[in-house]
Parts: sequence; C-alpha cells; structure tokens
Amino acid sequence: MDFSKILGKATDYGQAIWNQTANTIGAGVGFAQAALGRTFLFGSTENSSSYASEKRDEKHYLLIPDHRQEAEYSLYVLRLLPKGVPPINDLPKHRMFHLPDEHAMPTVEAILLEQARDEVGEEAVPAGSTRLHDLANQIDQLDGKVFNGVLVIGGLVALINPIAGAAIAAKALIPSLGLTLSKYGLRYAGDSYEEKDLEKQVRNAEKEVLSQFRESGTSSLVNPLLRQLDQALATDEYEFDPVMEFDRESLDFPMEDRDRFFKLTCTAICNAYEDVLDRPEKHAEADLGPEDIRFLKLLRELSKGQADS
Repeated sequence: MDFSKILGKATDYGQAIWNQTANTIGAGVGFAQAALGRTFLFGSTENSSSYASEKRDEKHYLLIPDHRQEAEYSLYVLRLLPKGVPPINDLPKHRMFHLPDEHAMPTVEAILLEQARDEVGEEAVPAGSTRLHDLANQIDQLDGKVFNGVLVIGGLVALINPIAGAAIAAKALIPSLGLTLSKYGLRYAGDSYEEKDLEKQVRNAEKEVLSQFRESGTSSLVNPLLRQLDQALATDEYEFDPVMEFDRESLDFPMEDRDRFFKLTCTAICNAYEDVLDRPEKHAEADLGPEDIRFLKLLRELSKGQADS
C-alpha cells in the first residue's frame, strides 16, 4: 500500500480526505511491500489490547519463510501499538526479532548485507556483526527510506499534499496527539505552514521516535508459527501437515505475550502471502502445496476472528 498516493490524488481536504487521513495515521489499515533486490520487505502498523502487564510501543522483525525469494525468506517489520495510542508517544520502547529457528539470525544479517548496503550506504551493517541492536537499527533505517516514515510515525509524511499545496494544521489533523506533538518539534496550536516546513517538522519527529527505539532493548525468540511454516514449506503433505499438527494452546510463545504474538504473527504471514493465497496459478511459484494453503487459510481465519485488532 502506497500511503502517499492515498492522499496525493486529493485536491482538497473534504470529509473523505479527513477520514482517509485519520485511518492512515492509525493502525491496522493495510501493509506496505517493497522489493529490495531479491528479497521482499513488508511492513505494517498494528494495534493490540493484549497486554498482560506494562504497555509498550514495540517493533517486531519477522523472518518469514518465503520460497519466492532467493534467500527463501522475507523480512516483515511490524510496529505494534497499544490500542488507542498514537505513533508519537512516551511509552517504553522495545524491539524483537522473530525467527523460525535458533540458527536463523545470520540469514537476517545476510539479507541486510546483500540488499541494504546500497540503500543505507556507509552505515550498512559491518561484515561479521550479528548484534541484534545493530541489525534492528539498520532495518529501521531501511524501512524509513523505503516506506517514507509510515512504520515510524504512522504515515505523517503522507499528509503533505503537493497537489493541493495546502497548509496543514497539525493539531487539526491529529487532535488525539494534543500537546505531545510539541515534544517532538511539531506545531500544534492551530498554526498552519508550508509543505516544506511541515516535512521538516515531521522528519524531526521521525528522528526522535527512531532515537527512542535505538535506545531501547532488543531481544529475539524462536516463533512457533514461523517454525511450523518453515517445516511445512520444506516437506510435502505426507511428511508434515501443519493443520493436523496445529494446536494454538500448545504454541510456545511467552505466556504473558501469547495472544499478542500470535495475532501479530498471523497478520505478518497472511500479509506476506496475500497476493498468492487465493491465486492457484501462483502456488507453484511460492512452493505452496495443498497442506500449506490450508495452513495459511487457517491462520487468515484465526486472524480475522481475533477481536483484538
């Protein structure tokens, strides 16, 4: 989804555009996809009410098994916010890698080294570095360049309307942020200003949010849904049928994060395969057997059935 095009075609700020703007800033309105060399980078902003204890602003980096790619994996970046919390906030930040097995982190590094070096130039991950923190920083920098800030600050950059050439009052567009905007350099007291000035203010806000994530903790886990998908793609239905083996209650997610991690993983997997799932002519290209299709459709139904989104 190209969020900038949603608003770029508008010639005024009528009610429809106000509605689109509010949805773009919010969560759960779609996902973005970009081809980086021979790897796909996906991303979305989602929300959740499944927090057993402290609410956090989280970024999740999922290595999704995907045989359409030369590396046999795609990267999915997911910003997860507590329900009702705007992209610019004061919540504690945390970043987490989700891997299909305990040996998969070098694959993330290899994808970044091969695909991201041209994008991030001299700041690319140095050879031999497997530090989670450094890898997360580079993915954040990359998704900011590719997706124009959508995953960092909820698409605020897309609010700049070059066709209308209209001055935008930040507080009017985002009343829920209130005075919080001022902390990150955005005007809020009903002021309006030119596109160039607005873009500068929004970029300042983006840098501040990225800085908060860089200062946060970074961890990793072996995600049981990614592990099952990886095994399913490597076998046929006689060797391993993921639906027959599926038991949501036995998935070894951290107990207090079980619902949240299950939902975000379903969302990421289903978005990554959305363009092939209902198109049988593309199944062979994605190395999807009938058991894999059943599994992906099960995850899609379970994702839709969650009242948390």
